[in-house]
Amino acid sequence: MAKKFLNYLFIFIFLTTNYYLLTTTSHALELQSPQFKLDVGDMNIDSPTSKSVSLTAESTLGKEAYAQFKEFGFSLITSEPSEDFTFGLSQSNINLGEIKGAKTLTGETSFTIKSPNPHRFDITMIQEYPLKNSSDKEIPPTSCNGANQTCNKSFAKAWTSSSSFGLGYSLSGKDIPLDFINSQYFRPLPSLEHNDLPVFLSSSQQKTNYQEKVSFKLKVPLDQPEGTYESLINFIAVPIY
Repeated sequence: MAKKFLNYLFIFIFLTTNYYLLTTTSHALELQSPQFKLDVGDMNIDSPTSKSVSLTAESTLGKEAYAQFKEFGFSLITSEPSEDFTFGLSQSNINLGEIKGAKTLTGETSFTIKSPNPHRFDITMIQEYPLKNSSDKEIPPTSCNGANQTCNKSFAKAWTSSSSFGLGYSLSGKDIPLDFINSQYFRPLPSLEHNDLPVFLSSSQQKTNYQEKVSFKLKVPLDQPEGTYESLINFIAVPIY
């Protein structure tokens, strides 16, 4: 009971102190956030007379933000697009199937870019964490056929061996890295959890629809525990000016 009383006593003193501080006279009030800032003149909360305050709101979003850059000597060139930029995936949830030892599972998705201007867009990809189950049992990334045909995150190699396990991806399309010679060439996925950087997938420089395909292949290790495995992969479109 004594401990409980002390807790209440401390709270009472703290609130009383705050009340005393808040009764002091304030000379200005500033309200701000990353998107607005309001400045108000002298204020006295004890004053019985109300005052009318005139406020002017200025936006720093969109075109209105250009003035701030011009003030510091930047040259800004812009044009109004006739339509929106869009970047989408044909499938955002890819189910590779049942995880069982020695099975080969595949899945795919296509990314599409529709741009209203001729600026180039580089597409990159990175996995947030490796393919794993709720017990953190991971399925390792592929090394392709191994030996002199060992692939890595920067270079694809043929993956045709039935005894090579793991998860990898392949690319098909016009403007993809040249090491993806055909659909049998794969790379392992980079992972944020392993401090990897996103890998370049493709580059688009046209106003019309632009599409490339990413194929995933999973060769389940013989001793891999059965169950549900999942991962999260980020696809990123970066404008290049």
